[in-house]
Amino acid sequence: MIRSPTRSPGLKAAALALFMAVIAVFGFSNAASAHPHVFVSAKASVVFNSDGEMTGVRHSWTFDKPYSAYIVQGLDTNNDGVLSEEELAPLARENTEGLAEFEYFTVLKINGKEQKFDTPREERMTFADGNVTLHFLLPLKKPVGAIRIVGLEIYDPTYFVAFNLVNTDDAITTAGGSRNCAITVTRAKQADISQQSLSEDFFETLTAKSDFGLQFANRAVVACP
Repeated sequence: MIRSPTRSPGLKAAALALFMAVIAVFGFSNAASAHPHVFVSAKASVVFNSDGEMTGVRHSWTFDKPYSAYIVQGLDTNNDGVLSEEELAPLARENTEGLAEFEYFTVLKINGKEQKFDTPREERMTFADGNVTLHFLLPLKKPVGAIRIVGLEIYDPTYFVAFNLVNTDDAITTAGGSRNCAITVTRAKQADISQQSLSEDFFETLTAKSDFGLQFANRAVVACP
């Protein structure tokens, strides 16, 4: 999802490089069993059009400071000490393109039926207070009408990335249209992997089809009259 300063396959490669660098510098004896490796504070908005059809999910993901510092190295191309959206644009594009393998860490059901997503749009990145935030619109393959219940889950099936909804009232919202929907949010439970005797080798076997990370999912139910 996110590259390192020199182009890499994605989030996990960059994060693992950072993780191994920390081990090398600080010599943490138990670091190899640490998990997860990246932490994300997330917001999401369920998007409707003027006809009351759901058209997609708008995501906002803020990455932890160590990971953010690592991935922005060398991106201040004009050396003015400020990372602009223009300088971060290639990184944002690469990030969203790399999400497809993991179904964008998003599971969406409308009236009980799981939905498929189109290519992400409107991707951009911002940098503030030491944190990188990725913003993008995840559109449905086609708009869906007659909305009664929307179920949304955000998580990494391999738990390499720990997603946590922000602890504010706008963690999950609706946007567009005139639907007056009620939102119920269940935040991801906190995990202590060290108490589960799970090695890094175990996590290396997990894939996008694994369900291990499901136990740490953030969930929202949007009920529309």
